[in-house]
Amino acid sequence: MSPKPERRTRQFDEAFFEDEFGVQKPTGSHTNRFEDPASGSVYRPVDLLNPLDPGRVAKVPQPEVIPPNRQLENSTYWIFAPRAVVQTVAAAERERRPKPRINVTVLWGVGGEIDAHGLRAVFEHASSTVIINVTGRESENLPGGKQIPPWGVGIKSNQVRKILNTAGLDYLEPSVRILAAYSTGYRGMIQSINNDLLPLKDVARVVFFDCLYRADGPPLPRGEAPPKPLPDELNPGPDEIDKGTHRNSPLNTRRALNKVLAAQPRADIIAYSVTGGGSPLYLHPSTADPVQHVAYAPTLIELRNIPPGLKTVRPQRREASNLLNQALRALILTRYLRTGVQDKFFPDNAVPGPYRDLFPMLPRRGEVASSETTGRIRGVKPLAVWQRENKARIDDTVKYVADAQKLVADHRLVLPGESRGIGEELHRAFVGEFGWEFLL
Repeated sequence: MSPKPERRTRQFDEAFFEDEFGVQKPTGSHTNRFEDPASGSVYRPVDLLNPLDPGRVAKVPQPEVIPPNRQLENSTYWIFAPRAVVQTVAAAERERRPKPRINVTVLWGVGGEIDAHGLRAVFEHASSTVIINVTGRESENLPGGKQIPPWGVGIKSNQVRKILNTAGLDYLEPSVRILAAYSTGYRGMIQSINNDLLPLKDVARVVFFDCLYRADGPPLPRGEAPPKPLPDELNPGPDEIDKGTHRNSPLNTRRALNKVLAAQPRADIIAYSVTGGGSPLYLHPSTADPVQHVAYAPTLIELRNIPPGLKTVRPQRREASNLLNQALRALILTRYLRTGVQDKFFPDNAVPGPYRDLFPMLPRRGEVASSETTGRIRGVKPLAVWQRENKARIDDTVKYVADAQKLVADHRLVLPGESRGIGEELHRAFVGEFGWEFLL
């Protein structure tokens, strides 16, 4: 009897989304078209020492808490420069014109976001913006039940310059315009701000992709008092999230946002709230709004289920929010399932029927906005409208969510190399749907 063939799983050098498909490989998967030198873009890694590492000789005032045996490790920083930027910089240098001013978006995450979220297609037509992706460190389980906690990776101005130079983009003037964080990456973002590693004078936007936390660590520099929380952040009552330790919190997120707004008062602060783990709530709210997040962002895009413990939430609001969350899950799973069929990970008839019924209704990325406001500004259909147009089909997917999740997780279509079980797709995949809204 011949052995059962090993299950194919997604690899980082393959395209995760249709709009990044290159040629089809013998396995059935597609290469990422941006890997082709003919694309004219630049995408490469640079290994550098984490400036938030407490083991450095030149320590920052508020370093991360990192185990001694993990200190002084290099971290990987990735840069993607679209073709137009590469051409602009090369032409300016060739013709001896002044160095062009190029905007820099810095996205902190857990690693691999440019690939896994399909961000090269998002930035493809940008004429004056590059993106740098900073890795973060997730928690690690050790033998004997011990755990290494997560920590942040920072980036300094001179590192931005070194990364640009390594990508062949030394003939430009960088302007750090957008600071964004996904998941564990919030640590690196807020502590790069709090330790004054980057200039803030040009910052136009700070974005939290499902990582809106108070940031109760690392501790403040000696002799420094925590900032005053905003009224919407203040919660003097019992707090199930952390059993009251917020009362002694350094409020690092508020501290960082205060620094940004002091340097650039008109900067936009935007947060996507998608999961309870990524954007926790106070379950005993002390504000007029019973959906009280532990940190405040003036522009909050709410895409989550409202916890049943918040009994004061009006039924209409709860239903609308939960339907939107259901539509987001259906959108995400349908996109990955259709890509899985196109890449021959599994046949069409392996996909639960209700999801196959949504294949023809699947919009291209960038054609559905996360909110009514963003849809109006960008001139595209909001998710709520897509939900109403396809309500019957989306409702039909509910019974088959676990089957769809398992199919996606078994083939690692959301994130290669690891799986934290089914149900992670909302937190891990929504940036691929909506990253275009505020990263450019």
